[in-house]
Amino acid sequence: MCSIGAIVGFAHPCRAQGSTTDRASQAASSAIDSAQAAGADALQQAQHTVASDPWFWGNVIGAGLVLLVLMGKRLLGPPPARRVSDHPVFIWFACAGLIFLVQQVSIAMTIAAGVSTSPDDLRSMAILGAAGGLSGLAAAFVLGRLLAASAPAAGVAFKPRDLPLAMILGLCVFPVTQCASFAAVALHRLAGGTYNPIAHESLQTILDHRTDPWTWVLGLVAVVISPVVEETLYRGCLQSAFLRLMGRPRASIVFTSAVFTLAHVGVGPWYGLVPIFVLSLALGLAFERTRSLAVPIGMHVVFNAANVVLALLGA
Repeated sequence: MCSIGAIVGFAHPCRAQGSTTDRASQAASSAIDSAQAAGADALQQAQHTVASDPWFWGNVIGAGLVLLVLMGKRLLGPPPARRVSDHPVFIWFACAGLIFLVQQVSIAMTIAAGVSTSPDDLRSMAILGAAGGLSGLAAAFVLGRLLAASAPAAGVAFKPRDLPLAMILGLCVFPVTQCASFAAVALHRLAGGTYNPIAHESLQTILDHRTDPWTWVLGLVAVVISPVVEETLYRGCLQSAFLRLMGRPRASIVFTSAVFTLAHVGVGPWYGLVPIFVLSLALGLAFERTRSLAVPIGMHVVFNAANVVLALLGA
């Protein structure tokens, strides 16, 4: 209720209060409209930016989401160590060396049988790749079974039930490796270097002879056989050896990834090694977290298959 004195000698307090409320409402409404307009402009700009290079920005956004989830779940921290103490360190190293040696001997015997080593001879390259891949696969299978039976807590066993998880993780890690590749290529270009989007010799061979039936042999070796052999060698044996030697899971992942990357030197330009190193870190971390060799194998298959498919599609 307003007093008579207020009505006679002073401004009407009820009217003043109402005016203040109206002005506040108008200011709030104006601020909301401005925020909505700014948000719409920002969204439109973001859409335009993504549309200008959807492959680049899609991978950047995807990698950011993956890293946010991993950090939120605290999965990037030190993983619990697998128990690799059932064998001395030299056994783990010896198993890795034996798989590699079997492959090299098989390739050498194939060459001695008269198969050409010319990189222009696709049939010979496919035969050599199949010889090394199949012999390595046999060695990896035998040694993997023996290690899984004699060191059951080391995680060397292949668990088929983990393959769906491996496929999901492989798709998740792919944009992260792509962003690593973008960064490496940017540095290469800043240094004045020329850029070849196909940064792997085997992939280039597949592209150059995509209609040749022998290409399918090379593709099968690259996408299916090599991941099984390499993951048994590097993650199952070598990473276990480094873990047994140092007792630190993260250090074993880094050292194994360094060796894995060095083993790929010469198959492409240096900037192609950066995503390989990042991939190896992800494979090593996944192996330590899941303790199942099927996980890095499946992730590696997804990575190789995705690169082949994208190259064939001209992405």
